[in-house]
Amino acid sequence: MSDSRLNALADQFLRNGMDPSQIPRAILAEIQYSPTRPVGKLGDQQSNVVAKAGQYLIPMADRTAFDWAKKIEMGDATQEGLDEYLRQTALATYGANKTIVDGIERGFTVKQLIDPQIQTTAQLLEVDPETLNLLDPKYSKILNGGEMGLMNLGETAKYVKGTTDYR
Repeated sequence: MSDSRLNALADQFLRNGMDPSQIPRAILAEIQYSPTRPVGKLGDQQSNVVAKAGQYLIPMADRTAFDWAKKIEMGDATQEGLDEYLRQTALATYGANKTIVDGIERGFTVKQLIDPQIQTTAQLLEVDPETLNLLDPKYSKILNGGEMGLMNLGETAKYVKGTTDYR
């Protein structure tokens, strides 16, 4: 937001005698998406949204994360609402995978459910587990290539050993 717009808002707030508790919401309503991540509470909230989406292995555009962060900060959405959105999106995304669906319905995130596969893959490739992206096409088969949907650890190891990254 430009300095001139911020000054105009401040002038409007003073002239209209706006309740100070309403000012943060009014300022948030003015903020528009920009490819540059916002700073402060809104930026922290956007980072939180992206991290939560990552726990469910749900790809999320920056604009979508910004919109969620803004709604949460304005009080138009809640963390619980975001969690439910991600849970439902994960159920729809991984609906063909009984192992993952059952785990989500028991309260786990997708990342928690596949952590053993992540650890096995990282160990075999000698990389940091945090750098692995099982949504990458070369590893996504781990999510749906096993007998029960999700590969078990033996299937995961065999698959990873057949990749060019392992060789």
